[in-house]
Amino acid sequence: MPTENVSSPLVAHHHNLWLIHTPSYHAAIIRLQQGGLVLWGAPPFTQALATSIAMLGELQHVIVGSSDFIGAAHAWQKAFPNCQFWASPGVRSAAQKQGKQIAFSNDLWASPDPTWSSELDQLLLKNDPCEAIFYHYESKTLLVEGFVTQPQGLLSRWLKGSHNGVLEVAKKHRSNRTNQENSRRALEYFRLLAPEYLIGRSIGLTDQVEQLLNLQKDQ
Repeated sequence: MPTENVSSPLVAHHHNLWLIHTPSYHAAIIRLQQGGLVLWGAPPFTQALATSIAMLGELQHVIVGSSDFIGAAHAWQKAFPNCQFWASPGVRSAAQKQGKQIAFSNDLWASPDPTWSSELDQLLLKNDPCEAIFYHYESKTLLVEGFVTQPQGLLSRWLKGSHNGVLEVAKKHRSNRTNQENSRRALEYFRLLAPEYLIGRSIGLTDQVEQLLNLQKDQ
């Protein structure tokens, strides 16, 4: 895919999408057509990272797609007070429980916001709080959250060779209808989009993208 050179700690994945590698998980920067930047999965704040992002353009949106990013999001808001912060359902209350004062500008809903709807699609998985999966149309890349990347999650089982991911996860979580429904919806979403790339929040999953693509071809 076409890329451009960007100083570390950003790694170019596409000319409008960069990865941020941290010791524990991945995050990403997406550049919208109007030039503004979207930060998916707030990583620990550093001035070096903020400077690298500023080289790409103006950071306008920070997506807090799960409770795991609340602590870091608090630091990002201090550094970027004019940026819009987006919360998955349940993240606001989770932030309050953690004692983090984050001024969220907007909430993520079932349909993508008009701000990026022509460039990013999204799927909300029911959880407490909800988790948001994003799809970048231009690079054909999925950005996925914790439910589908944890060891017992859907993608891990899919990558290990189980083509019927819904059945596998449903068996493990047959007493949990929410997880069953999440598994069914996520798998349908993956098959519908047929992504060429997948960026998992969990470290290590992204290295298995080729296995995912091979499984899709076999199905």
